[in-house]
Amino acid sequence: MDRPEYTYFEEAKFEKLAYNYMRRAIFAFLIIMTIVTTFATLFHARYYYFVVSGPSMQGTLNPDPDNQGLQDAVIVDKYKKVDYGDIIIINRAKDDPEKTSIVKRLIAFEGDYVTIKAVTLDNGKQEFRVFVKKAGEDEIVEMQEDYIDHEKYWPTTGYTFTYQGVTYEKKFFDALLAGGYDPAAGVVRLEGDPDGALYYKIPKGEFFFMGDHRNISKDSRSYDFKHFKYEQIVGSVCYISHNANKYRPATAVMVGNWRMIFDLLLNFFKV
Repeated sequence: MDRPEYTYFEEAKFEKLAYNYMRRAIFAFLIIMTIVTTFATLFHARYYYFVVSGPSMQGTLNPDPDNQGLQDAVIVDKYKKVDYGDIIIINRAKDDPEKTSIVKRLIAFEGDYVTIKAVTLDNGKQEFRVFVKKAGEDEIVEMQEDYIDHEKYWPTTGYTFTYQGVTYEKKFFDALLAGGYDPAAGVVRLEGDPDGALYYKIPKGEFFFMGDHRNISKDSRSYDFKHFKYEQIVGSVCYISHNANKYRPATAVMVGNWRMIFDLLLNFFKV
């Protein structure tokens, strides 16, 4: 049987139908791309990708600095309100955060009082402990830092200094308490401390931070790192990718890591 020939009107109808389908497909594609682009823009505005370098956060980040090009990477939430004990990214300069940012742990805020003393445990060993009296509160609290490997990254042997019967971490004492009791410099004694230890008051607009590898970290206990302003905090770390290749961009790290993407999406809608 011969194939029927289409009339001019039938061909025009098919062309119009194909054109409508194509137009709808292009419109749908543009809508999807607009949504994806908008979300990606908002996503990038909230999150910051940072590759960790150096050993100052060892015990938590970059446990093996000789891992041949593999380093820990972190995703930073720039909208999340930072809290005590958070791992934070600090922008050392305003012009280029990519090259001047550092990663540390937040210990205390402005108006807080902080000291670092050596305490004797039940087993007879000494360990350093951080004590904080939060602004507006009466109680002195010992920070619970289970993330610190004291024996490996914060030993007391050779790192203590005893002053007026109290044994301090020498690095902390030399940087902040060396002048002794001096309220004008923010160095005071607090009621409630059984040892009569000296405490340092965090100046207005500043914060106190340390690396988890306490013996080598340059932080608030260092002369050139003491006075960092609160607005220099980029954000709080919300995800850690261990052993990421330092040459890969953030998108390459995230592709295939569905758990990371799912966690970030859930976190995205939180304030």
